[in-house]
Amino acid sequence: MLPMGLGYVEGITHDYKRHGTSTLFAALNVLNGAVLVSCKPRPRHQEYLAFLREIERAVPAELDIRSIADNYATHNHPKVKARLAAHPRWTMHFIPTYSSCLKQVERIFGMIIDKAIRRGSFTSVKQLVQRIDHFIAAYNTNCCPFKWTATADSILEKLHRFCTRIPGQDTSVPVMKLAQAAQSDAQWHAFVRADRREMAAPDAAHSIALLAALSTRTDFALGCYCADETRCHRSILRELLREAGAVFAPD
Repeated sequence: MLPMGLGYVEGITHDYKRHGTSTLFAALNVLNGAVLVSCKPRPRHQEYLAFLREIERAVPAELDIRSIADNYATHNHPKVKARLAAHPRWTMHFIPTYSSCLKQVERIFGMIIDKAIRRGSFTSVKQLVQRIDHFIAAYNTNCCPFKWTATADSILEKLHRFCTRIPGQDTSVPVMKLAQAAQSDAQWHAFVRADRREMAAPDAAHSIALLAALSTRTDFALGCYCADETRCHRSILRELLREAGAVFAPD
């Protein structure tokens, strides 16, 4: 990176060259906050199977392993399924598609970017991997579990403050009434927009209220859902609506 100057924020030299990339596999122990990472050359099922074996070696043999993972194609490869079926100590929990933000380990990825490699200059992939390994080794010496601090009430209050600035937004509609509103995919598109930067008044606000209300009784962390940083996705909302009692008719 070139140094900053007056009217010049950031830049790179004319001979800048990318030296390659690495695929980072990571597993977070939600009980103590310890992280197991492994950098692989490619994100194939072969590398994923190798990482599963690393996890098995790190976990005491007398303990079962419960893994919360996303629906990445590698995780559902036939050879991966066959190996998991042959090792009953594994129990896999897959979160909804396109909802990686629901995994606590995503916070670890963010910390690696912010504190270890952002604005870094690496002459090789090996140097990049070493930087990541050194950061995780230091992190594990004083790690602690993540704690969900935001309550449903605080999220709803933030939503209310946001909606008071938007004409026509009514936050008084009960969330269970919302579950009865989207009975088909055709109605769903009018219910919430996929674009996270734009909210469809008024129902998108209600969808976030529903997420906040349901966050107290789901088995996994929902992440930070708030009106001014919308991270809702159709598959997540639809699954939570089903949990709330909604029945979706075919289009």
